[in-house]
Amino acid sequence: MKRIITRIHLWAGLLLGLQVAIWMASGVIMSWFPIEEVRGETRAVPAIPDRISLADARIDLAPVLAEHQPEVIRLKMFRGSPVFHLEAGAATLLLDATSLEPVVIDERLALAIARDDYMGEAPDAAVRLIETDPPLDYAGSLPVWQVKLHDRHGTRIYISPEDGRITARRNNVWRLYDTFWMLHIMDYGERHDFNNPLVKTASLTGLIFALSGLFLVIFRLRSGRYEAEIKRMRSRIFKSEN
Repeated sequence: MKRIITRIHLWAGLLLGLQVAIWMASGVIMSWFPIEEVRGETRAVPAIPDRISLADARIDLAPVLAEHQPEVIRLKMFRGSPVFHLEAGAATLLLDATSLEPVVIDERLALAIARDDYMGEAPDAAVRLIETDPPLDYAGSLPVWQVKLHDRHGTRIYISPEDGRITARRNNVWRLYDTFWMLHIMDYGERHDFNNPLVKTASLTGLIFALSGLFLVIFRLRSGRYEAEIKRMRSRIFKSEN
């Protein structure tokens, strides 16, 4: 019995050792960077609440209600102008609050939104509309505008083509962080499931390692293997007290 438990303990330790080292290393890396830097918030212009009044908008919404039948209507400021934000199910729409014309988030407007969000002088940029096969650093809804700024941080800003909302900010630090996050949670595909089978297997292996080690200690205590060591410790303590 003892031999079997010893082998189980040995193999569990071998299987678990590498992953424990990865957990420690990834934990150090992830704790090294402030989460605000990872999310790109340190280079984003702080949001300032806009003061808005119904006097800035056209009050007659009957045509909007009849045409779009929205479930939610919000009046807000968008790049200095009042707009109505309409929600109907999963769909959203922006309307100019004075003309009631749709606000189209095209390539030029997406670039302008990204430049407004970027702190400092925005460098050259590349803009593309992603409709399928998003990059690894984006897990939001599609389609989405990607504005890639040519700065030393590798800044990438993702913008919703429906309402101009910034859905994600990415950079080189985020990419490094995400790699170690993947290793930490052992989700090598989607990189967000920390209840995946690999983590469960590693956790179970760790439990087996701990329990088998506990049983080995109990066996050795019963066999008197630690008796001499305990006596030496007691004698040292007794001498130090005297």
